[in-house]
Amino acid sequence: MYLCLHDRVCVLCVRVCVCLYSRHSRNSTSSSNYMSERTTSSIGALKTSKTSRFAATPPPSPHHVVCSTGNFDSVADSACLCGIGFTGPGDGVCTKCAKGSYKGTNGSDACTSCLHGKYSTANAATGAETCQNCAVGTYLTTMGNYAATDCVPCAEGTYSSLEGATDASTCLECIKGTFSNLARSACTICPAGYSSRDRSSKVTDCTAVEDSNDTKDYTVIVGMVLSMPISKADFKIDKQTSFRKGISLAAGVIMSKVKITNIETIFRRHSRHVLAERIKIHVQVAAEDSSNAASLTNKLTVENIKSFIPEAEIISSPEVVFVSNGNSSVQKEDAKEKTNTNT
Repeated sequence: MYLCLHDRVCVLCVRVCVCLYSRHSRNSTSSSNYMSERTTSSIGALKTSKTSRFAATPPPSPHHVVCSTGNFDSVADSACLCGIGFTGPGDGVCTKCAKGSYKGTNGSDACTSCLHGKYSTANAATGAETCQNCAVGTYLTTMGNYAATDCVPCAEGTYSSLEGATDASTCLECIKGTFSNLARSACTICPAGYSSRDRSSKVTDCTAVEDSNDTKDYTVIVGMVLSMPISKADFKIDKQTSFRKGISLAAGVIMSKVKITNIETIFRRHSRHVLAERIKIHVQVAAEDSSNAASLTNKLTVENIKSFIPEAEIISSPEVVFVSNGNSSVQKEDAKEKTNTNT
């Protein structure tokens, strides 16, 4: 207990002196009024004191936070998160996704690297669509690349018709009578009257073929064009290998004599308003001589090919496209009469 003015008895309540009554003037009206006023005032002060001490601090406005480039105000908690194309530890400091990567979500997640066979030249990229395929005749085995020059060219004497190739195995060897330089999508046929060894790399590798009665010295190439109900992107190396194997079985030759020289995207009307994507595949089959070439053309029929590749359709029937003894132009004209151009 503590004494206030006029001998009123007081108690200490949370550092506030509240007068309860007076010893000598308990029944006094004036004293009673005085006590009532003091008590009311003191209790108000007590409430005020408690409120000021224990009341929660009002939350700050989210607009009090200034976010740097690449950040944004999340919600009422005023946190700054890294936006799409940016990454960071979550403390409001964000950096752009480097070339060869992208990020399409908000937050502190790491940027995603472009996959094998692709590259990206964009900073702060926001989606996988910024990753571009390596060109035909090249491949790329690593991820996160940022320049077209990162794509590795197929070696001389090989070729690849695939975009976005991911391995050197997609580079196929040029067959006898053809050649290729670096990063080629197809092999070039030697000039008429000239031939070359497998995997030749330049035109000077093509040498003149002397006249001989031994037809085994001749190189004859039978070419044809087929189509398949698949997209060019999905016709990867494993499917190409299966396709070549089917053609080799139909022709009765080893698979190394079957080469895919070009792949094109085509569209066929599926219904009145829908076009279906397909691919056109240019194929070459090496024969030992003209007699063997004729046998190949007889074997490569629609029925025979479909027995090994049911989805395949012939766009252009097999024909002799090259003979190394210089008679290719005559034989090409003869073979064109058998060409079937129906799609």
